[in-house]
Amino acid sequence: MEGGVAVKLHDAQVRASSDFSVRASDRPRAASGRVDHAERLMERVRRDVGEEPCRRFFPSMARVEVQESGEVVVTVPTPFIAGLIDRRLGGALRSAAQAIGGEGRGEVRFHVDAGGFTAAVREGVETPGRSKSASAPARAKAPAPAPSRFRFETFLPLPANALALEAARSVSGGDGRFSPLFLHGPCGMGKTHLLQAMAHEFRTRRRSARVRCLTAEAFTNEFIAAMHAGTLDEFRRGYRQVDLLCIDDVHFLSNKKATQAELLHTFDAIDMHGKLVALASDEHPREIARLNTALASRFMSGPVVPIQPIDLAQSLTVLVELASRRGLRIDEAALMLVRKRFEMLLATGGLSIRAIEGELTQIEALARLMPQSCGGEGVLTGMHVARALGLTSGPGSEGAIRTGRPRRPVRMDLIIERTCAELAVRVEELMGRGRHKRVVLARAVCVLLAREFTNQSFPEIARAMGRPNHSTVITALRRIQAQMASSTEADAELGSDVPPGGIVGLVGRLRSELVRASV
Repeated sequence: MEGGVAVKLHDAQVRASSDFSVRASDRPRAASGRVDHAERLMERVRRDVGEEPCRRFFPSMARVEVQESGEVVVTVPTPFIAGLIDRRLGGALRSAAQAIGGEGRGEVRFHVDAGGFTAAVREGVETPGRSKSASAPARAKAPAPAPSRFRFETFLPLPANALALEAARSVSGGDGRFSPLFLHGPCGMGKTHLLQAMAHEFRTRRRSARVRCLTAEAFTNEFIAAMHAGTLDEFRRGYRQVDLLCIDDVHFLSNKKATQAELLHTFDAIDMHGKLVALASDEHPREIARLNTALASRFMSGPVVPIQPIDLAQSLTVLVELASRRGLRIDEAALMLVRKRFEMLLATGGLSIRAIEGELTQIEALARLMPQSCGGEGVLTGMHVARALGLTSGPGSEGAIRTGRPRRPVRMDLIIERTCAELAVRVEELMGRGRHKRVVLARAVCVLLAREFTNQSFPEIARAMGRPNHSTVITALRRIQAQMASSTEADAELGSDVPPGGIVGLVGRLRSELVRASV
């Protein structure tokens, strides 16, 4: 196995006496202090690779134990998953193990125990035909109702999403005419909110209803785990006998042939029993690359409803409404700055509700930290907006802001120099092959600014940044645009590496610097 990690196969009966078969969360904290070590180790891994990769595997597909000797044991249900985790997280696990174990300690070993994960791979799956006592644990692990903030009452209605909102309400009311419902539109525009609201409303109206609401990635992971654990029958029963199935981020299924085939059969089984399906994707079914033709046809057998991008007027409406829900008011100078800010963002790649919420959060955080500069209790001023978002007030008016284009193209080396200085990254690191979060962010920001402030093509930008080909530059541009559209989530993923004001504030400051430098 890659990384030199030895995978030891054990008979399933060993788990009865094995120390590894007990979940770390179930072990008493007084037991040798192992829980603390395991938590410390996973905390370091999360800092290194991010929250999402860890949540994908732990604890549903893997458990971690730190032995008194300093050895780290990762218990998994199959050798396949052991290899998968080793390839994706092995380096981070070994680094964290070395850090908490000290020099000469911190070996990582994988332990395979298929039986110990029977419940995990069946989590949220109900198996008909069992006695009530046997099915009770499965029901106890069924997905909890959607968080209270994901309700129709908390959804912000706009002209851009009016049709999607009405269609979602119809599905939640059990109207089979709108099933399957396929929502598509830009990131951060409320597709996930609508899916969760549908699930919440459906459960509220039908207490005994079986509802699954998850992402296409989670569906894929459960399918793979069930396939390798030999529990496909339970997996299929759990999905094909639901009353409402909601799947988010359907575009994730691109080129995943086996998962697409499984979902197609699931889809047909649900439809045959007259049950309901709701789906959401960033793209129209026809535009999802390498999607099974038959599956795309099923997706389009019901209403395919777009959520349109929002314009400037709707953007300002969203900001004012979200501020009002938080008990905040925005004064005229602040609104003038925000208006110009939104005009700039709309001109350079669009604006989402999630991005607006993220910017409001940054402004509110600064206002709470500087109450002495408020225009009154709960009032956000132009100064708060300018400082929180890294904007530069122009001469003569508090509401003026430099958001225009530079008078002449900006040198690529200046963009690289200013970006590296802002993120405390050495130019040599940016030009190299390192993958530290700040380095990756610096490269993406340089690409974004180069496209805005220079006349260089993608291949020219790639050469200036020492990249092997221009496809990496295009990927970086798409990534930074997505991060700015969902700034709150992107900032959370960066953790302690997030720059002041978040990613949006960073780009705003650099834009202002480059405009001034070009005068």
